[in-house]
Amino acid sequence: VGSALIQISEETKTVLTSHVKEDISRLESRESHRDLALKRELSANRKSFDHEINELKTLVNKIDADNRYELSVLKSDLMKSEERMKKIVEENSSALLQSISVLLQEERKFVSENAINLEERK
Repeated sequence: VGSALIQISEETKTVLTSHVKEDISRLESRESHRDLALKRELSANRKSFDHEINELKTLVNKIDADNRYELSVLKSDLMKSEERMKKIVEENSSALLQSISVLLQEERKFVSENAINLEERK
């Protein structure tokens, strides 16, 4: 009976060991598949992330180029405005000087005529 029990125990041990090994093998296989799926997902996410970063870099570079162009246009417009303002100031200064000159001539003429009139009255 004892040897029969030992034999049954050995057979049970062999069967149980076989079941445990199968379970371990299945678990390792599942884990391997899960790891592989996670690695694929990570790789896809990394590629997507890299693509988005490149799109953002492209957008930033485009905005930077647009801003530089707009700045150069604004500088050009400012320089043209400054030139127009200088020209207007020069024209106004010249016109003002001419007006002052005419007024001074009229004032001299008036003073001269008044001096003559005063002399004649005396």
